Order: sequence, then C-alpha cells, then structure tokens
Amino acid sequence: MLRPLLMFIGGLLLLCGSVHAQQTSPGEFTRQRIANVHYSLSRQFVINSQFQTGWLPSAGVSSSLVRLEPNFLAVTCERIKRSLMKELGVSTDQWRGKIYLELRPARNLGETIQVTSIRSNNSWDYRVQLPDTLERSRLVSTIVELLLLEMANRNATDHSAEIPAWLAQGLTQQIITSSQVDPILQPPTEMEFGVNISRTNRSERWANPLARAHEILSNQPPLPLEQLSWPADGQFTGEAGEAYRSSAQLFVCELMNLPDGRACLRAFLAELPQHLNWQISFLKTFHNHFATQLDLEKWWALRLLNFTGRDLSRIWSVDESWRKLDEIIHSPVQVRTAANEMPMRTQVALQTIIQDWDFPRQSTLFQSKIQQLLLLRACVAQNLIPLVDGYRQAIETYMKNRDKAGFGRLAQGLSTPGLDAIAAQSIRELNGWDARLEQLRPQPGSVTEARNKTAASVANH
Repeated sequence: MLRPLLMFIGGLLLLCGSVHAQQTSPGEFTRQRIANVHYSLSRQFVINSQFQTGWLPSAGVSSSLVRLEPNFLAVTCERIKRSLMKELGVSTDQWRGKIYLELRPARNLGETIQVTSIRSNNSWDYRVQLPDTLERSRLVSTIVELLLLEMANRNATDHSAEIPAWLAQGLTQQIITSSQVDPILQPPTEMEFGVNISRTNRSERWANPLARAHEILSNQPPLPLEQLSWPADGQFTGEAGEAYRSSAQLFVCELMNLPDGRACLRAFLAELPQHLNWQISFLKTFHNHFATQLDLEKWWALRLLNFTGRDLSRIWSVDESWRKLDEIIHSPVQVRTAANEMPMRTQVALQTIIQDWDFPRQSTLFQSKIQQLLLLRACVAQNLIPLVDGYRQAIETYMKNRDKAGFGRLAQGLSTPGLDAIAAQSIRELNGWDARLEQLRPQPGSVTEARNKTAASVANH
C-alpha cells in the first residue's frame, strides 16, 4: 500500500566557527555501483543519482548548503544514524526497512521533499525524492525523520506511523549540537599540494549542546506544549523556526533525562503506529511520569522556568526571596472586629483557609497560589527553591485529594471524617514547610524583618 507523506522541514541553521579538513576512514562506506546506485555501509540506504549537476546558489549563501554526492551522502546517512542511536540509547542496529534516496537536480531553496512509505511483506520501505543541494540542517532533519519512521514502523501493520514534529526537530538539533564529528561528509572542493581537501564551517563552542537553545529562548518566548504539538504554518522558518527547534530540543532532552527516559522514548516510537493521536501513545509509554496531559503541561512549564528563568544576574537576594514567598503563602483578607467597625486588612495562613473556607473559595485561591509559586521559582535565591516547590506540591496534593473526595461538609461545626483527614494531612505538611521557612527568616535589621514587624503591628490593632 502506498501512502505519501509530505514533510515540510524548514529553517536555515547557520553554523560558524573554525575550519577543519574532512577526514574519513577507508572502511566508512561501501559502494556498489550498478546503473548509478550506491549503498551505505549497513546497506539500509540505497542512493540513486541519474544526474550530474543541479542548481547551486551564489557563493554568498552557499556556506550553509551542502551538495549531495551519492558516495558521501551514504556516509552521512550512517553517521546520522549512529548519532541518533546514541541519543536514544540503542546499542544494536536492527533496521528492517530500506530507505531509497533518489537525487534530482535542485531548482531552488525550500523545495518539497516527498516521502512515500511502501508496505512490502513484513516490512516498510521508503522512497524519497531529494534535491541534490540542501541546507545542512534540513538534510540532517530529513534523515532523522526517516530513521524515526523506520524505527516506529518495524512492527506496524495497518498504517504507517506519523512522527511528531517536536521529536524529529528536537533530536535533529541535539545531533547537530552534540556530535563530536560533523555528521555531514562533503566531497572535496579544493586542491592543496595535489590532495583534494574538503572544508566545512562548524562551531566548536557548544560544550553544552543546549547552550544555543538557551541563548535563543532567553530572547524569544519558548513554546508551550500545545504549539510544540501542533506547529502552525510558517513555524519552521525565521525566528519562529529557531524558537521551535530550540524548544523541541529542550523538550526531548528533558524527556531523556527522566529516569528510564530513553527507554520510554523507544517504547513511544514503537507504540506510535497503534494510535492516530501521538498523545495517546505518549501517555501510555510515559505513564510512570505523567498520569494526564495536564501533568505533562505542568512539568513542561516547570522545565521552561528552570531552563530560561535562572539568570543569575536577575536572582533576588535571600531576604527579598524570603519576603516574596512569605507574601504568597499568607493571603491578605479584610475582617471586622464589630458590625459597626471599618474592615481592616490582615493575613491568613494557608492552613486557616483549608480549615475554615468552603472548597469553591479554596479552589479559586489555591489555583492562583500555584501559578504564583511557579513564577516565583524563576527568581528566588537557590536555597529557597525547595521551599517554593514544597509549598506548591503540598497545595496541589491537597487540591487533588480534596477533589477526589467529592463531597462537602454537612454543616458548620459537624465532623466529616474523610475531609478532616485530608485537611489534617495537608496542614501537617504545610506546618513542616513553615518551620523550614522560619529557620531562614532574615536577621533583625533587614528590610524583610522591618516589614514583618510593621505587618504584625497592624494586625494587633
């Protein structure tokens, strides 16, 4: 059964840095030439080139492009495959489907790359019409997506899998920024002392593969999960493309950093053909980490804050951090000491809200508190991060357990054992975090101490 898949993989990644001569060992590729057909070392990639020349742009933009010559493309495909296997924690190459690359003369940048999935016997094969001049990043992205598709379809029967864009783009960026050897091998272009020398532009500044992503996402808004899942038209070009690829790389890296994260990603790939919606496959294979889509969204929001928000030049002092956290966990309310008296403002602890307020009011306030604590985490001093996380988790746990209980108090003053137990447990947790917060209270004479004394004085009048 033929099923055409159109892959629009855009974006122009400019790699700059020192210049190096390309080297490869004699055994790095095997060639069998029959009617212009070339095979890669593992024989998974079959490259057919019937033409000698294609479109090549002017020298002003050609530094980011690569001319695809069959022999060297075969080596490039194997290099990319080895890098991908390393990222996914795959030790043995167990490919089943062949990938046929048909080179044709390039006409312009941004040409559509057409991929056809072919079901034959017990495997899927793939035929790709590929222009013979491509942006470097687009070449890597194309091969990565083909390899992921082949991995996912090894046990597919009825229909071919569809690879989420965030997975292909994220792994592409990780390979480009983490590979010690340039994955793209190019044909020689110069002669020095009678020897063909091929040169390429490559950055060696990225000791941390996510350094470039951090730079981009510090200046552009990172993408929420919904935009990663369903990229809009034009999402892969220009600054939007940089933000998407950087967000996707961070998302994939954070998933791989989870306990058994790489194993979950491999299971996710195998599960993709079983469902039309990748989210179902994802939650099924990552269920030990994310029970619901909402859990995944909250986790991603925290990862983004942790990655982009911890600029040391913008972190508050310990005193200021303590004050901000204290403001969040004590809610200002208005109370009257007598019916004919003017209302006065005072602060109410989270424990009091759990003990005395009805659940609808609690729910509204606590949802706001959770968001405030998430945002606060990006700015507080390092030693207060565990407290910020502890208060937030205590509130989330209470909300979750209280929502599951599904009933309210019978009447004012009457005992409701189930709710009382939930409240008591949450209050004990909050008391523990209050004790730790008190230990970090700023010393007398600080700005925070003066503010607390003033608030206490107002509350006592």
